[in-house]
Amino acid sequence: MKYLTYILILATTLVMVASCGKDEEIGPYQFSTDIDMQEFMESHDWALMALSFDNSGVDWDIGDNNMLLWIDPEYQGGELDPNDTFSLSINGIDIHFNQEHWEDYGWVYFDHVVLPIASKVDVLFKRNNSVIFDKKVKLSAFPKITSFPGVPNWNDDLILKWSLSRDSHVQMVYADTYSADEHNSVYYYTNPSARLYAVPVNVLFMFHMTSYGMSLMELCFTEYNSAFVVSMTVAGKRIPIDREDETPTSGNLIDRLLKKAWNYSPQPNPLY
Repeated sequence: MKYLTYILILATTLVMVASCGKDEEIGPYQFSTDIDMQEFMESHDWALMALSFDNSGVDWDIGDNNMLLWIDPEYQGGELDPNDTFSLSINGIDIHFNQEHWEDYGWVYFDHVVLPIASKVDVLFKRNNSVIFDKKVKLSAFPKITSFPGVPNWNDDLILKWSLSRDSHVQMVYADTYSADEHNSVYYYTNPSARLYAVPVNVLFMFHMTSYGMSLMELCFTEYNSAFVVSMTVAGKRIPIDREDETPTSGNLIDRLLKKAWNYSPQPNPLY
């Protein structure tokens, strides 16, 4: 059940359309609590977590019209056999399976792929040549933060604003503050159509803060038999307050967001 340790969002995993498309799948996935989303996930044998990034979310140029997509399958249907074989294709492209991670750690781990930005992709995942998932997957759109309180007034709520081309099944806002030896964090489920959220300042303020940040995560779900794919995109901002503090890369931001919001324990980051 490794993926359950990801989720309380990975954070964490972790993170419900007029969202990803106006169809019969709008209602069942608009979760608004951890309990509802965890119950849904626990009712499936396989969870395929699909992290995607646009050109602003990675440390190298993948092209303005491209996205990097990484799908991480997690199994909770019992024990996997060391002799199991796995395959994954996205839009007909066979994705490399990391046999060394499987043999050394028991991780079902595939490489990332760079594709043109799209709202849907075809995903085919097999175990021992038997189909586990074979369906067109709805992808979360890439959120863009448009207003972030870079110099916060700690007497007022912290207001985050963003743009998004289409609603997701689930939308979450995460915020945190750091001092030298302390960390505060909060996260909220928001209405998928919201493009603004006010975080109460009293839940984050601490004396001698060194940095604070706010993040937004979008999730969309697609089911196939006893498996599902959850598509995740994230955007975030972080600033130092009274000392030098490194701005996290997107990979680290996602690790922290998922870990703090969903008890996410990431595998080695595929971006590095």
